[in-house]
Amino acid sequence: MSSEPDNLYRSTSFQLPLNGPDDRQDHPQNLTQNIRAGHVVLNPTVLLTFPIDNSTASQSARLHAAAVTIQNLNGAGKGCPISSTTFTAQQKSIDAEGTG
Repeated sequence: MSSEPDNLYRSTSFQLPLNGPDDRQDHPQNLTQNIRAGHVVLNPTVLLTFPIDNSTASQSARLHAAAVTIQNLNGAGKGCPISSTTFTAQQKSIDAEGTG
């Protein structure tokens, strides 16, 4: 698997919500920019990582990166609310795998 952010986004199984970004390319493009920067570009106080291994911690870190990206798509705190996504359920699934 390549470690390039463009390829990393394609390698994940994040499910974008039906009422999420208007342009379905906004999230992957912003996520790629954020990964390269190591923080949310439109909210620089929010740091993120995007490790490529399949450990529970890495899956959680990638999901966190996707979540903070979608929550800040249009500026600090101006994006799709996490409650409008499947990310909470996905995190519960990751957590269950880690304890199982």
